[in-house]
Amino acid sequence: MFKLDKRFIKFFKSLKPEKQIEWVEKQTEKVVKRLPTLKKKLSVFDDKSDELYNIGEDELKLMKNIYTSTTNKKGLLQFANELRMYGDVSLRKLMKSFTQRRIESFLDNLKKVASEDEYNYVKSIINQMRSEELNQFVRSKYFFDGGSLSSEDFVKFLNEFSVTVG
Repeated sequence: MFKLDKRFIKFFKSLKPEKQIEWVEKQTEKVVKRLPTLKKKLSVFDDKSDELYNIGEDELKLMKNIYTSTTNKKGLLQFANELRMYGDVSLRKLMKSFTQRRIESFLDNLKKVASEDEYNYVKSIINQMRSEELNQFVRSKYFFDGGSLSSEDFVKFLNEFSVTVG
């Protein structure tokens, strides 16, 4: 999940509650129209994340109904921020941000299990890649980030291929 944008927080909080709901409803429709493109450009191989781009139209509309009918102002603010991001931020910026976040996570996890030489070697290869290549890499079936060592997918991978983390 992305950090809350301070300017957006200020803007959203300045709206009256009925205007906040109206904004969320319009922004939800904007994101719904963009969902197929967002999913195509941002999802990774076998993606099971709960990111907004990765859910269906019906689920998104259900979330809108839940957040606009609840008294949970913090939840509404976070949902509105995600709608703003997925509805207004350019695909190029979103792709760059997601790729960067995935590479950082990958390198952080690699640092925990690899030697310093191996880590530096991988980092040097990544530094030579163009942004398009990085994006294709993190979205391919060959990219594996074992950030959650106890996750179901990670344990399944270890068991199926009889490998250890190292």
